[in-house]
Amino acid sequence: MSIKNAFLSILLICMLVSFVSAAGDKWKVSYGGKEKWADLNSSGFSISSLRFGDFNGDKKTDVFRTNGKDWFISYGGSGKWTRLNSSGYGIENIAFGDFNGDGKTDIFRSDGKKWYVSWNGTKPWEQFNTSQFTVAVLGFGDFDGDRKTDIFRASSGNWKVVYAGKGKWQDLNTSGFKVDQLRYGDFNGDKKTDVFRANGKAWFISYGGKGKWQKLKSSGYSLDNIALGDFNGDGKTDIFRTDGKKWYISYNGTKPWQPFNTSQFRVQVLGFGDFNGDGKTDIFRTTKK
Repeated sequence: MSIKNAFLSILLICMLVSFVSAAGDKWKVSYGGKEKWADLNSSGFSISSLRFGDFNGDKKTDVFRTNGKDWFISYGGSGKWTRLNSSGYGIENIAFGDFNGDGKTDIFRSDGKKWYVSWNGTKPWEQFNTSQFTVAVLGFGDFDGDRKTDIFRASSGNWKVVYAGKGKWQDLNTSGFKVDQLRYGDFNGDKKTDVFRANGKAWFISYGGKGKWQKLKSSGYSLDNIALGDFNGDGKTDIFRTDGKKWYISYNGTKPWQPFNTSQFRVQVLGFGDFNGDGKTDIFRTTKK
């Protein structure tokens, strides 16, 4: 066998091994976080390369990825990869929200001068606003409860918001805490985004982002060790944690920790969404088993 043919044979074997490995990879889901792991799909893409949204408005979470040239979607996390749009913008340069309130996830980007949006991720980029602030320093939520995603920033001791991403910056609150120190949820069920922080001893909440900081609960768990979701479907954000053996939940972030499920998988390797459309947050993972 010539050196060239030997090389081609080795290359073919490597490609086959790679294909078999990818085909054997699984996406799994625990519905409501309480059920046993169920197969959702087969895919070689890991959790770090994926994002989540509802791009067709069916109230089920879809799985999104990029390859540097195109965007792809797996509808409901169970569908085959479908090309969504052509774009060289990767995950680190985009953000997700529903900026027109149609129930479908839009894709947002900035270039340091202007903001752009791709409606539903399928439309061409459309200039959205003029702003120097880039994705890395922005937060996203619905602070006025109109079902449209607003854009949030924190600088110079002030929080500001652009409602639906299209208006001018407006004052929201006075606070020295910056975007990377904050998380967002709806802890009282009024359909307005609240701002959440942790200091290693307690959790604090600013309701609607306008209220004064209020202590939500004493807890030593930091932002890196928790996740937020609505695991019982009551419209209020719950707080989730793991210890490598069990999952625990604090309903509404105010209740004591309750054992939730038995699992070795920690927060850092999990994804969260509603894959069956029942209004409850499900837990997603990728595995080679």
